[in-house]
Amino acid sequence: MKTNNLICPLLIAFGLLTALSGCTESVSSGGEIGNPITITGKVVDKNNHGMSSMKVYLLNTETFNPIAALLNEKTGKTYEATHPAAETITDSNGVYSFTATIKQAEYHIFGQSTDTALMIHHIIWVSDTVKKMAVMDTAVAPGAVVVGITDSIFAPNGYVFVKGSLLFAKIDSVGRKTVRCPAGLVSLMYYSAAADSTILTIPSSDTTSDTTGQIIVKESTVVDLSSQMHRISKPQRPTGDTIVYLSSQGNGVQYSTGMAVSNHGDAIEYRIIGDTTSSPWTVVVSGAMMTYSIQWSSTGTYTVLAQARSINDTTIRSAFSEPLTVTVKQ
Repeated sequence: MKTNNLICPLLIAFGLLTALSGCTESVSSGGEIGNPITITGKVVDKNNHGMSSMKVYLLNTETFNPIAALLNEKTGKTYEATHPAAETITDSNGVYSFTATIKQAEYHIFGQSTDTALMIHHIIWVSDTVKKMAVMDTAVAPGAVVVGITDSIFAPNGYVFVKGSLLFAKIDSVGRKTVRCPAGLVSLMYYSAAADSTILTIPSSDTTSDTTGQIIVKESTVVDLSSQMHRISKPQRPTGDTIVYLSSQGNGVQYSTGMAVSNHGDAIEYRIIGDTTSSPWTVVVSGAMMTYSIQWSSTGTYTVLAQARSINDTTIRSAFSEPLTVTVKQ
């Protein structure tokens, strides 16, 4: 069984960067949507000088997954490897231009300097009525978000990635993880070889997210959201007889658990697992204990575990409790 070991937060130091950059783009249509269009822009520094050699990407957020190809390589799976709709590098004057065939959708223009010290990240919407558009943006130093990876979503070969960018962080255990993010509004996704993509939902607040749950990231700052992400604490280790005789167990032996807490205040339901059986998920009132009777079927040494989950979102589950060892005799 997996355990919810807390790992120390990874510390990423972002030096205070005083240099701010600006970026303006103009988009002109080369035909109907679905036909090639040309996107041009310019990236400048705080003195309005062009920034050369910045990599710029056009990403369709509905289809682009920055780590699908990496997972295929590491796991031998056949996840569809998605690619940027277009990519290029700014010239000596900070100008870039690329032509791409794009459909009606939301696209992100993401760019990063060679040392990733400065980034641009903005969103454009391409519809069948839009032929030209101009976007103003500023390239700034990235920030970071600390997220909490719970037992309920953790899976091997997992990554958290920033939607609409090429930024991601490997997740190799349950606990806290620091993810570098461009400044602005961002959404984080969790993805692994053993699970589909999952949006890491963040409770809305004035300082950390907007009303859609996107995270507000500021330049050269770290936002710690690990405690705000929905977690269910481990229930207490089951209590009950640890030595059982088959000949005298009657209708079964009762085991109890409880005391799990949702940091969102949700009601909790529990299950107890022992031998080859598992109880149904059972709701109990706050502070009460859940009890389940196990009918032991054969002699041996067994482990009884408990788990809790939210009744409002049953995908949010705790780690398993500490085990209770039970010896069954004839």
